[in-house]
Amino acid sequence: MLMVTSAAVQANINNDRFVNITRYDVFEGLAGNKVTQIGQDQDGFMWFGTHNGLSRFDSQTFVNYRTDTLAKNALPANEISVFHIHKNQIWLSLNEVGLATMNMADETFKRVPQTPGKPQGIEHPVVFALTSDQSENVWVFQFDHGISVYEKQQESYSHYTQENSDWLSSVRFFEARLDEQGFIWVATLDGLVLKIDPQNRTAQSFAIDYDDTELKNSRLYSVSIGPNNQVYASGYM
Repeated sequence: MLMVTSAAVQANINNDRFVNITRYDVFEGLAGNKVTQIGQDQDGFMWFGTHNGLSRFDSQTFVNYRTDTLAKNALPANEISVFHIHKNQIWLSLNEVGLATMNMADETFKRVPQTPGKPQGIEHPVVFALTSDQSENVWVFQFDHGISVYEKQQESYSHYTQENSDWLSSVRFFEARLDEQGFIWVATLDGLVLKIDPQNRTAQSFAIDYDDTELKNSRLYSVSIGPNNQVYASGYM
């Protein structure tokens, strides 16, 4: 089931709840104050992507990873737009640079090459969404340029574009999520939500209604999977 919704929450003044909030910024050790994404790995560490590097947090101390021209395996660039934690790796989209991976075991980084049409790398450096499927393949959504899938068993990339895949109704990707049944849901700026079947490599498209005189109302920026596998997409309304 696909649901498009927006909501505002009002606090009940008769039932206010107070929680302790701790603020973290560069003065407490965070790599940068502009945080673009937060994630948690299987060992419980929190990870923060920022525009000044990557931070790992153990609830007490930050460990920061930044670019270093003198280090061979350092983070290739500091401006992180999105990242995806997959097993013992972190896949990172780096602004104006492209895609990189981090091996968490030895804390080394490697840039993913750009090899359009070839299996050695991705199609394009502008990556707005990342996820993995139940077969542990990593899906790389490149804005306006299609999908590159890192096939774990072959250790190579497959590419899906609008030229070779008639099921790809939009390539203006913005966010992707894997549901409990193994489908990948993708929000696009064309007002479409794609439901991708990673096994068969096909997709269904769901369109939202919007005023065609206000094209920005069609843009979907987020997709989430709720209870009972309900899918929620959000954007301008």
